[in-house]
Amino acid sequence: MIERTLATFPNYKIVATLHPKEIYSVRELNAVEHLESTYPNLEVRTGQMKVLLDRCSFVVTQNSSIAFNGYFFEKPAVLFGKIDFHHIALSGASIKCADQIAVHKPNFAAYVYWFLQDQAINAVHKNAERKIKDRFTKFGWLQ
Repeated sequence: MIERTLATFPNYKIVATLHPKEIYSVRELNAVEHLESTYPNLEVRTGQMKVLLDRCSFVVTQNSSIAFNGYFFEKPAVLFGKIDFHHIALSGASIKCADQIAVHKPNFAAYVYWFLQDQAINAVHKNAERKIKDRFTKFGWLQ
């Protein structure tokens, strides 16, 4: 994924972040270090999501929630995997994503509202209990 991103976006500085709570093997760390030494436009960091989201042009990930967090910063996402918040993201498998990313400006606020309020059950909302009962009934878990 990192190599594909570097090839797709050769004129961008790419910052690959390692999850701060993940434990990486020596083999994985060596592979990332090799990429960083091979590609001058690649920098590897751990964490710093908020700082990086504020400064980046877009987010590329397999299926990390960092892409969804990026929507709060109005940052487009390129996803290489499948995730439940894929609707407004570009596909990393698409050769066209490099051409599309500069003009890809979905309505982030509307999407986040739709995703969190219309498609999910907000546990603190006054109608949460009714929505949970309705959902359980729909799937036959409650009579």
